[in-house]
Amino acid sequence: MLFSLKRWCGAMALVLGVTLSGHAFAVDVTWDGGDGNWEDPKWNGGDTIDLYLFTMSGANGWGAQDGEAEVINIGSGSTVTYDANALDNDFRMKQGSSLFITGGAKWQQISTDDWSENRWTQLDMSRLVLDGGTFSRIGAVNDEGGGAAAFGSWRADDNFGDPDTELDYAEILIDITNGGRLENEGQLSFGLWGDTPVNGLNVIMTINDGSVDLTGGDYIPDDTYPFYGDLVLTNPFTPDNDIDQPTYVINFTGPGTFTVDNTGIVNAKVDEFGDWINTDPITYQDLWDEGILQANGKSGLDGEVFANYFTVSGQLGQDDYMLTSLIGGGLAGDFDNDGVLTGADIEALSAAARAGNNPAAYDVNNDGLVNSEDRKVWINDLKKTYIGDVNFDGVFDSGDFVAVFQVGEYEDATAGNSTYVEGDWNGDGDFDSGDFVEAFQAGGYDQAPKAAVAAVPEPGTLGMLTLGGLLMGMFRRRR
Repeated sequence: MLFSLKRWCGAMALVLGVTLSGHAFAVDVTWDGGDGNWEDPKWNGGDTIDLYLFTMSGANGWGAQDGEAEVINIGSGSTVTYDANALDNDFRMKQGSSLFITGGAKWQQISTDDWSENRWTQLDMSRLVLDGGTFSRIGAVNDEGGGAAAFGSWRADDNFGDPDTELDYAEILIDITNGGRLENEGQLSFGLWGDTPVNGLNVIMTINDGSVDLTGGDYIPDDTYPFYGDLVLTNPFTPDNDIDQPTYVINFTGPGTFTVDNTGIVNAKVDEFGDWINTDPITYQDLWDEGILQANGKSGLDGEVFANYFTVSGQLGQDDYMLTSLIGGGLAGDFDNDGVLTGADIEALSAAARAGNNPAAYDVNNDGLVNSEDRKVWINDLKKTYIGDVNFDGVFDSGDFVAVFQVGEYEDATAGNSTYVEGDWNGDGDFDSGDFVEAFQAGGYDQAPKAAVAAVPEPGTLGMLTLGGLLMGMFRRRR
C-alpha cells in the first residue's frame, strides 16, 4: 500500500509540474546501483522507470507528458539488462531523451529467437553519452547477432510539431569517451532506408578514448532491402533534394578504434531516379574522402591526409577490419602508438613538417602549424633530452657523434636519405653542416641530463665543435 501511494504521489507531482509550468522540463531518472533488469524497481530510490517515463520500453522524450525532456543515468559499474522478450517490446528512445552510461556501467540487450521484434532498436535519442560506459546489443538470433539498431529510425521525427519542441529536424549526438564502448552484433545504421527522417537528420558521433565494435552477426531486415553491412549509412533522398539531405559524422578528437567484420561499411544513396546505388562495402579511406570520417572536424574534403590521423589493420571484406586513431593517446608524441618515444616518432614528425600540410596529429605545441618548433618541443619537452642525442640516453655527447658518423651519410650524394638518428638534426632529410648549426644553437652538448639540471648551464659548444671537427676530418680522410 505504501509503495502504491508513493508511486501515485510521484506521478501526481510530475503531472502538476508540467501543468503549472506550461513548458518543457527535464526528468532525471537514475539507476540505484548493482546489476538488474530495466523493469526492476531500482530507479530513483526503488521505483520502476515507467513511473517517470510513462513507458517501460524506453523513453518518449518531448513526446511524453506535454514535452518534458528525459535524462536516464546508469553508473557506478552497474549492468542493466533490457529483456525485450519479457517486456514484449523493442527498445526505443525518441528525440528529447538522453541516455548517460558512465563509470564502468553497462546497458545491454540480449536478443534471442523467441520474439522477432527484439531485433529492432530505435536509437532516436537526442544524446547518447558513453563516458567510461558501454552500450551493448548482442544476440543468439541464428547468425544475425543482435538484429538491427538505427540512429535515426522512423520514430526520430515523431515528437516534432509539439509545442515545446525547438527543433524541426532530428539531431542525435553520440559521445564515446574515457574508455566508453558501443558494441553491436548485427547491423547498425545511420538513418533507416526509406524511413530516414525528413528535414535533414543529423547523426554526429564523437570519439575520444573510446571504441565502436560492430563485429559478430549479420542481419538483413527483409528481402526487399538490397544490401546489408555492419554499419549502413542510408540516404534515400535524391541529389536535388537539398532540404532532406542527412548529415552523418564519425569524428575522432582523440584516441580510439572502430571495428567491423566482413560485411563492412556501406554508404548507400539513391540516384536521381530514386534507385539505390553505392551498396558495396567501402574502406575507411573512402569514408574520410566523403567527409563522414573526421579528425578534429577535418577530413579529406579539407585536403587532409588520411594517414596522418589513422592507421588501418585487417582487410576490407574480412573480419576485424579496424580503424585506429593516431590523435592524442596515452603518451604525447608517440605517433606509432608503441608506448615509447623513439626515432620513428621524431622521424614521422619531421616528415609531417616537411610535407607542409600541418596535420593536427603532429601539432605537439598546438599552434595550428607543424614545423621545426614542434620538433624542438618533442626533443626538449616530451623526450626531455637535447638536439643531437641520437641514442636517446638523455645526453648529447661524443657517443652520439660517433654513432652518426659511423652511418656514413654526412654530405653524401643522396638527397633526403638521413633520419634524425643518422644526423639529420634540423629535419630537412640530410646530414650536413646545417645540422651542426642546429645543435650549436641549441647548446646541449655535454650537458647533464635534463632531469638533473637545476639551472640553465652554459652551452658546451667548444667541446662539440672540437670533437665534431675531428670526426669530420677522420671521415673525409677515409673517403
